[in-house]
Amino acid sequence: MASDPCVFDKILRKETPATAETEAPPFDEEEWSDVTTLLEEASVEMKEGEMLHTKLFTLRDSMSATEIMDPKMDTGLGAAFVNTYEEHVAAGTMPDTSKFSLPQVLAIMDRLLQCEAAWYDGHPLVYTLYTCYSVHQPKEIANPWLRDYVISLLKTADNVRNIVASAQINEEEDFCTGLSGFGELNVAVTWDELNAALSVADKQLSAAVKCMTPVAGCEDAQIISAVLARLQFRKALITLYNGLKKRNVTILKKAAEEAQQKLELVKQSCTELVKCDVPPYTFEPKIARRLLMPTSVRQITLPSLADALEAISLQIANIVKACNIPINVNMQGMMNYTTQFMETHPCIVSRSWLFCILTWGEKAFGKKLEQLCADAMISMPIPPAKVHDPSAKRFVEDFTKHWVHALQVLCLNAARQQRRLPEVVRKLEYMQGEAHQLDTQLTANSPIHKLAPEAHGDCKCADSNAHKPRPPQYFLNFVSHVKYLLLVRYLQLGFINNVYEPPEFQMIAWYIDYVTAVHITQYAEYKMRYLQEHELEAAARKGVPEKKATKKATEVAKAAPHTALQIFLDAQQNTIRGVFRVS
Repeated sequence: MASDPCVFDKILRKETPATAETEAPPFDEEEWSDVTTLLEEASVEMKEGEMLHTKLFTLRDSMSATEIMDPKMDTGLGAAFVNTYEEHVAAGTMPDTSKFSLPQVLAIMDRLLQCEAAWYDGHPLVYTLYTCYSVHQPKEIANPWLRDYVISLLKTADNVRNIVASAQINEEEDFCTGLSGFGELNVAVTWDELNAALSVADKQLSAAVKCMTPVAGCEDAQIISAVLARLQFRKALITLYNGLKKRNVTILKKAAEEAQQKLELVKQSCTELVKCDVPPYTFEPKIARRLLMPTSVRQITLPSLADALEAISLQIANIVKACNIPINVNMQGMMNYTTQFMETHPCIVSRSWLFCILTWGEKAFGKKLEQLCADAMISMPIPPAKVHDPSAKRFVEDFTKHWVHALQVLCLNAARQQRRLPEVVRKLEYMQGEAHQLDTQLTANSPIHKLAPEAHGDCKCADSNAHKPRPPQYFLNFVSHVKYLLLVRYLQLGFINNVYEPPEFQMIAWYIDYVTAVHITQYAEYKMRYLQEHELEAAARKGVPEKKATKKATEVAKAAPHTALQIFLDAQQNTIRGVFRVS
């Protein structure tokens, strides 16, 4: 091999030494040459670990390159020994599913349950469901029970994928929505056709169990019952996921409970069965090596059947819990319920399910989200006339977008919540400026301006303008209220994620106590201003003298009982102070 280091450059691109140091010309202007002979000669003299490259080959190129013959990097390594579904059919090596015994069908169903659980756990489809050849062409399956099972599985997977994709709260490690070049999951079979086929299979197998008649040469009633239980579970599960389109929580809860019952039958049928091996050429774990869109080489271990059933059971249980949210819940209730729901660390599917229920069709239980936020402002309380004022319409719409984003962040796992909440808080801080301007505009003629400073507070400060009575900051207080709730949640997430060390517990407890104290003080001041303004406006309508009205307004404001929000904040503060003392 020539010793000149620029020989490869000259042969490959026919560059002169003067241009070898410059950047590469445009792709369509390059002159390419055959370097096969050069590479063959180089391979004889080169040692292991050496690399031959041009001067234009950079570190960035090496990072995006595929290392050939490396089992962890080369997706095509060993691909010659992996056949696709079409190649098996052409070679005549694809098994005839009509000749499968019932125990073999049952073994395939159970393996697919394991693959399904692995997909829910974040592994790609190509390493889970698509490792089964029957999934590639489900309508070509000759065995009727296996065909109905696989089509139901794909219908369910398509619904799950759409739910997770619409919620947009997942990352790749949470859930992989990519199809890896396999096309759509949805099979060209209508729900009515599938439901009819499942009903026929249910009647046939139920009659066989009842009359003790053999099915496909199998006389074991336990195996027949096991296949029946899996088909019934598939029907219940696809009914559950189809029910989300109806947007009825009651129907969803009923369907989820039925799916739970059918899954229990599947669990019971797994304990006393004689295990049967999966037929050959029905699964190919390395099918990813033959894709048009190669994926990274992964070695995954499927969960055991017991673990897979337990994971799916927990997922359905969390879906039932998500359906238990009160129908008349308000904006604050949604945030509280979401926070409580996340305490059990639900999977991505159930979290996406909850978010879809809360915001489906930009409505919450038939009520527009803007109206939901407006109702929350009124219950703060903010006078309805100010909330429905034309100048406040845009503010309500903008706040609704930020609140939906906050709700979406609260549906993330705990680690991502802690990373994303500061961004939500910063947006709310920006909205505080808009809220202040809106309050100034809407309260310019407030009767509270007529109050004497001593009627507003007891503070004795030299600067009288600093404590001059001001009207309540309606929208500013509301935005601050939501911001403080999210700040406390952010600090609490550190305990959930084990971010804090024990010596830091007191400091974090102090921070939570401080934020809560500011929240309590600001809300108490707002409440007094609101009640004063309300009483003054009522007195003005009745013609009560101004001096008498001012005195009564102050007395009413000071004597008002605590609201539910004040009681909640006081309880939160007392709890964290108890933690502070214990730690």
